Amino acid sequence: MKYGSFGRDLLLELQRNDGSSGGDPQQQHYVPAYNATLVQQCLQDFSLHCQALNDQVTAAASNNSNNNNENTPSSSSNNKPSMYVRPSILLQNAAIERNKRCLLAYHVERIRRLQNAYWQGHESTTRSSKNPTGTTCPAEEEYMVHYQTLVEQYTEALGLGEDVDFLRSHSLSLPGGLTKVDDRVQVRVVRPISKDAVVLASGMSLSLSTVGALHYLLYSDVEEYIRTGSLQIIT
Repeated sequence: MKYGSFGRDLLLELQRNDGSSGGDPQQQHYVPAYNATLVQQCLQDFSLHCQALNDQVTAAASNNSNNNNENTPSSSSNNKPSMYVRPSILLQNAAIERNKRCLLAYHVERIRRLQNAYWQGHESTTRSSKNPTGTTCPAEEEYMVHYQTLVEQYTEALGLGEDVDFLRSHSLSLPGGLTKVDDRVQVRVVRPISKDAVVLASGMSLSLSTVGALHYLLYSDVEEYIRTGSLQIIT
């Protein structure tokens, strides 16, 4: 058992291919090849920890049952695992939870990148020069087919037919790879902008002088301050 090391390797692989840390901007839309081997190893490790945890709990319960048969139980605490096996049980449970978080984070991040690439109009989201046979797994390809269908249905409901490019042209690529239609975002004041109230493009006025203060505002109102580093998006 690897105690979550396979899951850690999955996330490190995504981090190495993350263009938001100053590399090629196109890397933000690059989805590395789906690592089915590591995912399978992570699932196997998950199963081993579940089996070990089950065995330890069963053994502890059996031991308590034998002790209760020999002695009259004085309280319900006799049904609890003894102190010498509790650290091992907690360790197995922590490894299970870590594997779950890593697997969920890996797949959620891949889907986020696929959606981001789709809205930025990158057609080669499933292929790369490093892996010309495609980077997504069959489940991800099926997900994106359904996602595109939902987008097309939405554009038709708006009376745009199948003009998805209209939505793309009105989408915004936000810092950190976040992609939204012009909508509200949560921002934190990093540097005071003015001692007086600031009048935003929408006509709203508010104070942006307190460092650390959080605000929920239209992205179009605060885009300039985000780009200059005075405000920071909370993702």
